[in-house]
Parts: sequence; structure tokens; C-alpha cells
Amino acid sequence: MNKTRIIALISLVLCSWVSQVQANIVISGTRLVYPAKEREITVKTTNMGKDPSLAQVWVDRGDPNTRADNANAPFLVTPPLVRIEPGKGQAFRVVFTGESLPKDRESLFWFNLLDVPPLPKDADANVMQVAYRSRIKLFYRPEGLAENPVKAAESLTWSRGASSKDGTVLQVRNNSPFYVSLASVSLKSGNTSIKTSGGYTLAPFSTQDITLKGPGTLPAGQADLTYSWVNDYGAAVEQKTPLKL
Repeated sequence: MNKTRIIALISLVLCSWVSQVQANIVISGTRLVYPAKEREITVKTTNMGKDPSLAQVWVDRGDPNTRADNANAPFLVTPPLVRIEPGKGQAFRVVFTGESLPKDRESLFWFNLLDVPPLPKDADANVMQVAYRSRIKLFYRPEGLAENPVKAAESLTWSRGASSKDGTVLQVRNNSPFYVSLASVSLKSGNTSIKTSGGYTLAPFSTQDITLKGPGTLPAGQADLTYSWVNDYGAAVEQKTPLKL
């Protein structure tokens, strides 16, 4: 067997192996909110697997390549490394260590959990161990912000954006000091419907273009806009509003 074929076979085996990997440790919730007035917040996790796992946790500033040993976000997570038995839970304490963050808007960070499963008992030198990382948003929320997150999501302003060969472009404006996470956006006019292919995170006081795709082109006139936004508890809330195209 030649060298090229051997490499191809190894790559195929590794790809199929990684695709079957699932995290044993599950984080309770899909997002974290850290109110500035709190001394700490708690992140609850559970090992849903049949084997113990080693959990390593840290917070980063948005770079997915950041590791626990070089993370420099202003948060301390304890315990930073812990073994979690199957069927058992573990609570992690997240403490803000202090930094001059904006007081007129939220700041976005990311909470990471690296789930390292144990080696099989009959493992030999040819066994590859695969770790699984979970990563969720952590919003630092200053005190005294105007309005509230619900009002922020309900008050987004929408308009038709510049034309694009990739689809219909909408421009959305977030006039609030809160981050707004959109799970989906769709437009319907008559029998024609177009939608987004993914989610979006709208920063405070920002404008963003969102491209909607579909089998047809919406005619000019009135359309029904439906968008789904995610609240502090991770639940999707559907919002509908008319939009003039």
C-alpha cells in the first residue's frame, strides 16, 4: 500500500471518529448574564455520560483559539479543573476580577468548558483521546442601563438594505445598550418566503446587514417580517412586524 493511500485511510478514520464524539458534560443554559452588582454567578453542569470526565473551564474575550493557559479575560472561574463523576453535577463560580469596562452598554465574553474523557482501560499506544469543548456567551451587564433586554429586542428597527446577488438584504438597527441575539429572520409576501441560514448577534448601538435567501424574489410592497430572539434564559421568543419593501 503506498504512502498516499495510507494517509487517506488514516484521515478517513479520524474524521469518522471525531464526528461520533459527544460531550458528556452538559452546561445548564445556553448563555450567562453577569450583573455588575453581583459578587459572582454560578454555572451549573452535569455529567450525562457513563464515565467520569475531567472538566477545564475559562473565559475568553472572543477568540475561539484562546486556551485556558493564555486567556486574559477579567473573570476567575473556580474550580478551574475538576473531575466530574457520571451522573453527578458540578457548580462553577465565575467572579469578575475588575477592569474598566463600558458603563453605558453590555460587554461580551465567552465561557469555555473543555470535557476530557478518560482513556479506555485497555488503551494502548495507538489510542487517540478526543476532548470536546463547549462555548457559550457571557454578557457583563453594568448597572443602571436604560430600558431592558426585552424592550431592546422588541424595538429593533428594520429596513431594506442594498441589493445583493446573494439574496434580499435587510438592515437592522439595535438602538439599545444590550446585545440582541437573533436565532432566525424570515420575510413573507404572498406565497413567497425567504429566511436566514443562521443566527446573528447584534452589538449595542450598532447596525448590521442580514441576507435572506429563498427560492424566489419578494415583490415590492408590504411584507411580514418574523424574527426570533433569545432571552436571558436561552428561550427563543418570536416577534412579528410589518415591513415595507
